[in-house]
Amino acid sequence: MPRYFLRVMYEGSSFVGWQRQKNGLSVQEVLEEVLSHQLRHPVQVVATGRTDSGVHARAMVVHADFPKVLQAPGDFLHKTNSHLPKALAITGVRRVKPDAHARYDAFERVYEYRLCYHKNPFEWGRAWMLFRRPDLEKMKAAAQYFLGRHDYSAFCSARSATENKICYVKEATIHHVPGYYSFWIRADRFLMNMVRTMVGTLVEIGLGKRPPESIPEILKSTDRRRAGAKAPAEGLYFVEAKFPDEVFEEERWYEIPT
Repeated sequence: MPRYFLRVMYEGSSFVGWQRQKNGLSVQEVLEEVLSHQLRHPVQVVATGRTDSGVHARAMVVHADFPKVLQAPGDFLHKTNSHLPKALAITGVRRVKPDAHARYDAFERVYEYRLCYHKNPFEWGRAWMLFRRPDLEKMKAAAQYFLGRHDYSAFCSARSATENKICYVKEATIHHVPGYYSFWIRADRFLMNMVRTMVGTLVEIGLGKRPPESIPEILKSTDRRRAGAKAPAEGLYFVEAKFPDEVFEEERWYEIPT
């Protein structure tokens, strides 16, 4: 059976997260049901990451095995999207090698976190409404301590079953956009609640509750109790994932024109 990567975009407010759960509707459940109906064959999808309830995605990559090769990928995208709810869309499709894996083959992932420092009705549910303006320069200085390869046990949920908590962070930047702050982080992998805990700690630094130089001490401690509270889910976006060229069967993604 041919395997495909799909790029999926969703607004996470109406879902209990990516993964199937008993307590509500997940992105995975909806996507599998619609794909199975469209392809007239049971379809299971595996995602690059497992976002929590309320977290959004601009280009989550998932893999799925189709019953046959797509002859008209454009028609597939339009017809499938017409059956998906308004909060969920497939924006691209690309055939990959039969053993390509959306999670294990990804060598880089990018997240953005949006933090509004004043009330904005258009960002409600899509950013952390902090209603205070943290010191941006202090937050920028603190974020630089995340760069490199570190044990992120202190920034990982205690519920995580992942034994290896070493992550290589390649970018950690904060930008001022009129009305809000945008935190971008790029790494080889992420742990459960890692980005939200990083942001929560940075905000405490920006509000003067701890110094920027506390980040190395927190990392070294590997103690979750030393880091700040995790930031709300609604400000977090999965932005993109990168894969080695050799996993692809086709030269390019077939994408809906923008």
